[in-house]
Amino acid sequence: MRSRSLAVPAAAVLAFLVSPADAGGADGFRKTETYDEVLAFLTRLERLSPYLRVSFIGPSEQGRRIPVVVASKEKLFEPAKRFKSPKPVVLVTRETR
Repeated sequence: MRSRSLAVPAAAVLAFLVSPADAGGADGFRKTETYDEVLAFLTRLERLSPYLRVSFIGPSEQGRRIPVVVASKEKLFEPAKRFKSPKPVVLVTRETR
């Protein structure tokens, strides 16, 4: 029997990141979490799953570190290892206006 751990498939994590549980709720997509709230959320996700790593690139135009989340069932978190894998690398970004 398979263990019911908190490790979730990468696709589920990505879907959750772009579609939070309260999406479409009372705010009608009019509210966005703050930078600090997003970092706290990503930190919690990373602690819950051995298949996620959060790192940073940047800085942004505002001078903040840009978070990057790597989801890998094989735990290929280092770029050199990740790009040697036959599995695709997917970049998901959000344009701000």
